[in-house]
Amino acid sequence: MKLLFSFLSLSLLFLLSTTPQENPLIEKDFSEALMPQWEFLGFIGEEKQRIYIQFTDLKQDPSLPSLYHLSGFTTVKGNRCDFKGSLILESIERQSLGGDSLQGVLRGTYRLAEDPRQQHVGVFQGRFWAHWLSPDGIQIEYFQPRRYTDEYKNNQYQGSWTAYGDSIPKVCNWGEHRIPQSEDLDIGAAEFSANPKYRNRGW
Repeated sequence: MKLLFSFLSLSLLFLLSTTPQENPLIEKDFSEALMPQWEFLGFIGEEKQRIYIQFTDLKQDPSLPSLYHLSGFTTVKGNRCDFKGSLILESIERQSLGGDSLQGVLRGTYRLAEDPRQQHVGVFQGRFWAHWLSPDGIQIEYFQPRRYTDEYKNNQYQGSWTAYGDSIPKVCNWGEHRIPQSEDLDIGAAEFSANPKYRNRGW
């Protein structure tokens, strides 16, 4: 268990088996775009229990540009757990904004392993997407445009959490401003608003 948390060697072997889509932009460092600037909204389980997720460090691998190393922590019902893991970019969509300016969407997979020495821990895995912006075609930035509009959302993660030693996953999704596949949890129009029926689940 400790080896799993320390280096995630088995997880990385699994992730590296995925060949990212060939794209000249893959060499660029998208760390700034992937690091959230707003609090993540998230839930775990069919009962929509509130989960807090914080990324504390995110860096591109120096040898494999499609691989990003990530660390942070989660909190559920006051129980905090540290995690380490990886993001793998599988595709990079781009759109020209005129001149050298570009914007687009990153898509890929994630796998985050919580510290097995802590309580109520397991592995998060699934898929994600995130917006990116490059005003000069060189530097990659966090996507700021339209962040105050009703439809804005970013860094969307959709997948599951499975406890160590268990084979039954729980749905676990999170994102900035909105949560993917949140169903009746989000009843807001202009912004996220939690359904009162889930107030006893941390909302």
